[in-house]
Amino acid sequence: MPDRAMQPVAHWFERLDPSHRLGRWSRIGLCLLAGLMLVFYANTLHRQAFGHGRKGDLGVFFRAGWAARFGGDIYGVTDDHGWHYLYPPLLASLMMPLADPPPDAPASARAGTLPFWASAAIWDAFNILCLLAALHIIASALEASARKSGARPVPRYALGWWALRVWPLLLVLFPAGDALGSGQTTSLLLLLLSAAAAAILRDRRGLAGFCLGFVGIMKLFPLYMLIYPALRRDRVMLAGAGAGILLGLLLPVVLIGPEASFAAYRELVVDRLLGEATGQGNAVVTQELHGTNSRVQSFEYMIYDSLNPDPATRAPAPPAGYFIAHIAVSAALTIAVLWFMRRRGDPLSEFLFFAALALIMVPMLPVSRPHYYALGALAFAGLYASEWPRHAGLWAGWPTFLVGLASLAAGLLAALNEHVAVDFGLATYAGLALAALALWVAHRRKGEPAPIVDLAKAGG
Repeated sequence: MPDRAMQPVAHWFERLDPSHRLGRWSRIGLCLLAGLMLVFYANTLHRQAFGHGRKGDLGVFFRAGWAARFGGDIYGVTDDHGWHYLYPPLLASLMMPLADPPPDAPASARAGTLPFWASAAIWDAFNILCLLAALHIIASALEASARKSGARPVPRYALGWWALRVWPLLLVLFPAGDALGSGQTTSLLLLLLSAAAAAILRDRRGLAGFCLGFVGIMKLFPLYMLIYPALRRDRVMLAGAGAGILLGLLLPVVLIGPEASFAAYRELVVDRLLGEATGQGNAVVTQELHGTNSRVQSFEYMIYDSLNPDPATRAPAPPAGYFIAHIAVSAALTIAVLWFMRRRGDPLSEFLFFAALALIMVPMLPVSRPHYYALGALAFAGLYASEWPRHAGLWAGWPTFLVGLASLAAGLLAALNEHVAVDFGLATYAGLALAALALWVAHRRKGEPAPIVDLAKAGG
C-alpha cells in the first residue's frame, strides 16, 4: 500500500461521482485533448507529406496499393526509402484507392491516383477515427454487460461515461501517437480486436471469431489470438474465424485478380515466410525487419540488448541462441496464461482474459515495435469497468493506478526513442505487468458472485 503522501490521489478519484455531468474543468480538458489531436494530425501530415523527404511507413502501404492496382509486384516495389511491403496481399489490395506511383511510373500508371498529401491526409484521419471508434466500441460493450448483470447504467455523457472512453486513451496515448505518427496500421488492428472483444462480451461468438480471422489475415500475428476460442472449444467462434480468414484470402483475388493474387501469395509464403524462417530470404528485407539497434521489443531482442548494453559492440542481429530463448519464453508464458484461463469466467472475466492475450502477443512477435502496446487500451477499459464498482467514485485501486503510471512512463520514453528504455524493453515490462493485472482481476472475479451494483453511486 502506498504511503500516506499518496493517499490524496486516491481521495481525489474517490470524490468523482460517475453519474455527475461534466464540470467546467472536465469540459476544458476534453477540448484540450481534441485540440491536441488536431495539432498532432496537422503536424504528422506535414512531416509525412510536406517536410524534407517523406516520413513514416505509410509510403510502403501506398506503393504496394499502387502495385496491386496497376498489376505490379507488391513485394518487389519499394517506397521512396527503399523499403518493401511485408504483409499479406489483403492490406495492399485495400490500399488501392490510396495508390502512390513511383517517380518513374508512366502516365498510364498514374491515371486516377491521388496526390500523396491527399492520401496521407485520408489515411491519418482514418486511423484517428479507428482509434476513437475502438474506444467507444469497448466502452459501450462493457456498459451493456454491466446493465445485463443488474447494474444501474451511468447516464450518457456523464463523467463515468466519458472516463471509460478517455482514460484508456490517455494511458496509451504515446504508443497510439507513435503508431499514428509513423503511418502504421495499429489503430485498425485495435479496432478489429476491440470489435472481437466487444462481441465476446455481447455473446456474439461468430462475429468475434470473424473479426479475429480477418485481422489475422491482414497482419498474420493476430492469428495467435485464436488460442482463445481453441481453449474454450468454441466451435461457433472458430467457424467465424474460418469465415474471416476465407474472406481475407479471397478479397485480393477479387480486387487485384486471380493471377496477380496467386503470384503474391506464392511470394509471401516462399520468399517472405519460409525464406525468413530458413534464413534464405531477401537479405535486404531481412535487414529492414531486424537490427539490434532498432526498436524491436521481442523477447529475443530484449534479452540480447540487455546482455549487450553498448550499441556500438552489438552484432547486426542476435545469435541463433537468443531466438531459441525467445521461443522458450513465449511458450512458457503462453502455458502460464492458459493455465490462468483454464476455467471460464463471467463475461467481464473473459474480456480481461482476451485483453491479456492481446498484450502478451506483442513481445512474442519477433519484430514487434512499441506502438503495438496501444492494444493496452483493451485491458485498461476492462480493469476500470471491473474495479470502479469495488471502490468509491472513479477510483480503480492502487494496482491499476500504478500499472497505468508505469505504462504511461514507458510509452513516453519509447515514443521519445530513449535508447536505454527501448533496448531494455520497458514498454514490454509495463505491458506484461498490465496483462498480469488483467489476468489476476479476471481470475479473482471467477470466485465471486456476479455483482449487482449501482454504478451511478459514488461509493462501492
